[in-house]
Amino acid sequence: MFKKNSKFMDDLARMAGGTMGLFNNFREDLQNDIKERVDMMAERLDLIPRDEFERLEARVKKLEAELSAKAPAKKAGTKATKAKSKTTTAKPKKAAAKKTATKKADSKKKTDTKKTTKK
Repeated sequence: MFKKNSKFMDDLARMAGGTMGLFNNFREDLQNDIKERVDMMAERLDLIPRDEFERLEARVKKLEAELSAKAPAKKAGTKATKAKSKTTTAKPKKAAAKKTATKKADSKKKTDTKKTTKK
């Protein structure tokens, strides 16, 4: 009787071990599938990986430090910076007027194409 129980227990242990291996493989496959889908969604959303983000963040901090080191030298000549700021504010106004003219021309083209399609 001892041999019958021993054989039964050995078979049961082998079957349980095989089942555990099967579930472990299933778990790994499921994790890989989920990771691939998340990566695909991140790519569609145009997200960047964390290491690239951290690299760019370090670069921005470095550039900000360089800029702040140069900024005190510019503050010494306030008259020169005021004169430059006046000239730079005039340029965007001209550009805005050009954009308005192009928007009007684009809207006119759209209305012309609508009229031709209705005919």
